[in-house]
Parts: sequence; C-alpha cells; structure tokens
Amino acid sequence: MIWTIMPEKMVINENSDFPHLQEITYGQRKLLCYPVSPGKMCIFRVLSSNPADYLNSHLQPGSIINVSQEYLK
Repeated sequence: MIWTIMPEKMVINENSDFPHLQEITYGQRKLLCYPVSPGKMCIFRVLSSNPADYLNSHLQPGSIINVSQEYLK
C-alpha cells in the first residue's frame, strides 16, 4: 500500500522511459549505472559504505565512465 498525495499515475508508471539500471563493480566500488553508448555508462548511484567514494568527483551521479565487459555483471 502506498500513501501519497500524488496521483496514482505519477507513482505507478508502467510506460516509464527510465533506463535499465545495472550494478557494476568499477575498481573496488559498486555502482548502479545505465548504458549510454557501447563501452560507456552513466553513473546513477554509488553503492558504497566508504564515505570517500561519495566525495570522489569521478564517481558523481551523472558522470560518464568507460567500461569493458569485465565490469558488467
């Protein structure tokens, strides 16, 4: 059950244009990303318990990173 003042169509949108998210391991960090082009992913969220990872400017949400197949799970 969802309690909200927002219309149901805004909360439950089955035809969303939201990109498919993938969890990847980039270095020793877990990231939630979506593909933007072959070999490039956009960071959606940092999944880490290390506060320093959130301060790393290269890992900010919206940043584009180069990845190879070894990063994708």
